[in-house]
Amino acid sequence: MALLLGLVSCDTVFEGNLFENFAGPESASAILRKYSDGGVVLPARAPGFVSALDDAAGSSRFFRELSASDRAGLNDALESVYAADDADVPKATRQKAAILAGQVNLRETDAGETINNAIDVLTDGGIDTFEEDPEALLDQLLPSGVRGDEAKISAVLRNLVNAAGAYEALGTTLASSDDDPEPQMPAGTNKGAVAQNALVALVVKDIAKANGADAEDGIAALAAELAKPQGDRDTDWITLPYDNGVEFAPEGSPLRNIFNAAGFGGVLDDV
Repeated sequence: MALLLGLVSCDTVFEGNLFENFAGPESASAILRKYSDGGVVLPARAPGFVSALDDAAGSSRFFRELSASDRAGLNDALESVYAADDADVPKATRQKAAILAGQVNLRETDAGETINNAIDVLTDGGIDTFEEDPEALLDQLLPSGVRGDEAKISAVLRNLVNAAGAYEALGTTLASSDDDPEPQMPAGTNKGAVAQNALVALVVKDIAKANGADAEDGIAALAAELAKPQGDRDTDWITLPYDNGVEFAPEGSPLRNIFNAAGFGGVLDDV
């Protein structure tokens, strides 16, 4: 009885771990079976799908237990929602789907750890290091568990590029207009996390696109070189897009829209 009373009086302490371990979130495969058809979520099912996935995503256990195939399936299903036409799926649903796609590709993954490393470097003034020695800095950003492994590095880059596609879609919905001069992200969104994730993911996508015929080709080229030890890589093996006249996050771009909606628009002027 004392134990029961203790649990009741401390319910918030156990809410996210002990009780979670008994019931657990709905699995990715169950959600996909219920709402998707051949990897696509039809517009009529989109709100229910996003709501169910959002509920499951409230548990860190959900992300810890995702397999690579789960993440790929969820990414495709979410893309079918966030890329839907305005007239077919409500904007709030498309926005939430894009945010969830970012989480599916980043939470509890090496790509997410890469973003954390990148933010640490940026806040420590590492942008100067990037300009002076991008090779050394890129090696520093990669988690130690993937260094030297081409397949794992490729998976990191692909997850980041997938997340970037979702953030591009989110940023497009946040463009200001006469009807909506200050568009907002869905209520309850961790805007700071979305902004920093979008920053790193979109920069990686730009770099991938600059190093191949398209992002996928660039991923393969970058992973092959990054897997080699320093000193064994081809001369001038990496092309940085912003050295070729590409403006970084101009007004009206998806990344700028995300930062404006998060209240951090001025930060990009210093990057």
